[in-house]
Amino acid sequence: MSDSRTVEMRDGRSVNFGEKQRMNKDYGVDGAGMVFCQIDFDNGETIRVEVNPSTPIGQSACGHGLSQKLGDTAAGADTTNDAFEAVLEVATRISNNEWNKGRAEGGGSAKGASELVEALVVVLGKDKDTVRNMLVQLKQADKMALRKTPAIAAEIEKIKAARAPSKAEKDKAAVGADLLAALKTAALV
Repeated sequence: MSDSRTVEMRDGRSVNFGEKQRMNKDYGVDGAGMVFCQIDFDNGETIRVEVNPSTPIGQSACGHGLSQKLGDTAAGADTTNDAFEAVLEVATRISNNEWNKGRAEGGGSAKGASELVEALVVVLGKDKDTVRNMLVQLKQADKMALRKTPAIAAEIEKIKAARAPSKAEKDKAAVGADLLAALKTAALV
């Protein structure tokens, strides 16, 4: 567990920072309807930017924020299909006026998201949209539990076996094959 430290800001506020944390970011809407982003630095300085959301710069900021949020969702995805499923889940929540998924609901995960959807389509005999609507309601722990059921696990293994290996997987296999060959040669010496 890292140590936290409290920094007295130039404006008189006290802000907590993690041991190696240099800045805290915050954003929101003030009482006048202006969208703001405030960044507090561990040297006591603060930068705050306010924009009117109905202006072109405000709309650009909003678009950038959406793009960043959706793009970040795909981090960790192994496949394009996983990235798609993860982004679709967050896009659906945003369309339903939910910016953050509550902690109690658990975070989503891009890794293997498409495999779970495809496996449930087969096991439940439902279409992808129906399965996606079901999954968006579940906690991450529940999704992981579904993956452990024999029927879903078997379908996921079939999906993985049928999928062509990625370039990264091929590269790892080639490195492993070279290492194995080197070990065999060394063992014979």
